[in-house]
Amino acid sequence: MAIWRNELTRMFAHLLCILAYGVVAVALAVGLPDYVPALEPVMAYGAGALAFLLFALLHGALARRAERNALYGELDELRVNLSEAEFRLERQSELLDSLAGDIASQEALGKELVLIRNLLGQLGRNTAQTAPQADPTPAGPAARGQHPENDETDDDEAEVAGPPAPKVDPELSESDVLNIVRWALKENRVDLYLQPVVSLPQRKIHYYEAFSRIRGPRGQIIEPGQYLKLAADAGLLPTIDNLLLFRCVQLVRRIRRGRNREQGPSFFVNISSHALADEQFFPQFTEFLELHRDLAHSMIFELSQADLIANQETVGPHLRRLFELGFAFSIDHVTRLDFDYKALAERGFQYMKIDAGALLGEADGVRSDIQMADVQQALARAGIQLIAGKVEHEDTVIGLLDVDIAFGQGYLFGRPKRSQDDIDEGRAAAAG
Repeated sequence: MAIWRNELTRMFAHLLCILAYGVVAVALAVGLPDYVPALEPVMAYGAGALAFLLFALLHGALARRAERNALYGELDELRVNLSEAEFRLERQSELLDSLAGDIASQEALGKELVLIRNLLGQLGRNTAQTAPQADPTPAGPAARGQHPENDETDDDEAEVAGPPAPKVDPELSESDVLNIVRWALKENRVDLYLQPVVSLPQRKIHYYEAFSRIRGPRGQIIEPGQYLKLAADAGLLPTIDNLLLFRCVQLVRRIRRGRNREQGPSFFVNISSHALADEQFFPQFTEFLELHRDLAHSMIFELSQADLIANQETVGPHLRRLFELGFAFSIDHVTRLDFDYKALAERGFQYMKIDAGALLGEADGVRSDIQMADVQQALARAGIQLIAGKVEHEDTVIGLLDVDIAFGQGYLFGRPKRSQDDIDEGRAAAAG
């Protein structure tokens, strides 16, 4: 209705203008002979008609200009409205993205909690005896907080590595160790220790191997060698391995949080034979990683050759799924070199760790009918990076350089040290 009213108003204004300059033209045609007697009436009429035409042209030009300005104004208003609509749409899109991210985070958190609950449930079911209610820390030097530092040289460490671990308390009894392990797992007292993997000869840190260590109430560290047999006898070892693997992934994820995913060192994370063979845990673990695909840029899963061979049929689908998610694999504790290296690379294995002594022919333990140089060439053709392990002496480095080994790992380059991020969070939690 308003549009029709505006159109009628505009038409009425045009008619008034036409009437006005029509009156002027007629007056000119009629009155001109009175002012100019010599002028023929026909000429006066022509002058009136010409004046009418000029007025009409001028009116048309002015009307078109006014309409054009009105259109420009409407276009400007439309642009403003469009910009406002785009801004509101962008805000709504950001809100939807935020809600989607929150939903995804809640889903990931839910799966994480389910996985933890199941693991702790297994721990409770498999525990032969309940953990004591009293302080599980035994008496002795470690219980009193006396933790000498590791006697090691000052190596250049990356910012993610903190101080060395306190020495293991040798006075712990078997029951003490098992009780502390149960308590620590339930209380989430698992720390991340990192050992550098460096390039040769520059010794620049490119990777870290991540180890999980169980920590008692007073800070004493329980090494795997102290609890493996005890946990196996108590039926706890599969659950402990699963919990440690999951905790290690959590800690690596925390270290990478807020950092550029494409930069910085990657982390080797070990998967045990128990985790690989657990048909209940490993599918859930894979689902958890599906919600954290960004970890594929910074995490490499490491399996021993024996575990890979023993569980090949069982874990094949799980490893294939992790490979599809973008995760790479490493194989260590190599004792045989009769691999199909191309097939290994096609399954996602991009790294192989062999002890430096075996690479240099100075130690037994690796069986092979081919020369190590041929093995290196086969690995290079398959795109698998060879890493020398257990490098402990400078002479070993010289030997590795002579046979073109590009990466090394061992005490010479740094012992496993607790992650600095893990230390900082522990201090913040204690302060809070």
